[in-house]
Amino acid sequence: MSVIIDEINRRLSVITALEKYTDVKLPKINTNKKQFQIRCPFHNDHTPSFTVYAVTNSWYCWAGCGGGNVINLVSKALNITYEQAKRVLIKDLRLDPVNLAHAIDSGELKIQGSLKEFYDNCGKYADALSDLKRIYEQEALTIEDLTSMEQKADVYHNLSKIDYFEPLIRNGSVEDRIYAMRRIGEMINDANKQFN
Repeated sequence: MSVIIDEINRRLSVITALEKYTDVKLPKINTNKKQFQIRCPFHNDHTPSFTVYAVTNSWYCWAGCGGGNVINLVSKALNITYEQAKRVLIKDLRLDPVNLAHAIDSGELKIQGSLKEFYDNCGKYADALSDLKRIYEQEALTIEDLTSMEQKADVYHNLSKIDYFEPLIRNGSVEDRIYAMRRIGEMINDANKQFN
């Protein structure tokens, strides 16, 4: 991710962008939550299908309008390309791309690279967790009677754990994500022993 994109995402929250670049008004919504849902500003939405993830400064419309960062939001709101939206935000936020790029030293770039790698790994763990959930759901369908339910009691226990770890690995704090990665790794190892 470029320094400019990082700076745009640092300076402008999705919440502020929603209010500035769409017709959304959020005074009644508790925007201090890690995530919350509203009606999507991009389609005729009768029930809230638009999730704002405050922790990661991102958004997603579950009805198919897309998702992403602040730049994606502005691109969608103004019906312009990603690059055009980036230029609009550089101007609106009064960023100087040349000076900004020179202000970042190599140590900060290394940290950004490490963070990107960390979040990429979180995504891989989230994908693995989704695969594991499908396996356990299929296993739960094979339970036919009380005896098989007793033999496979861990299936329901693991499905509950997956439901607990999913939001942590996707939207939790760094500490939550590290904790979830450890536990998901243990669950995957256990599943490999159980099903292989």
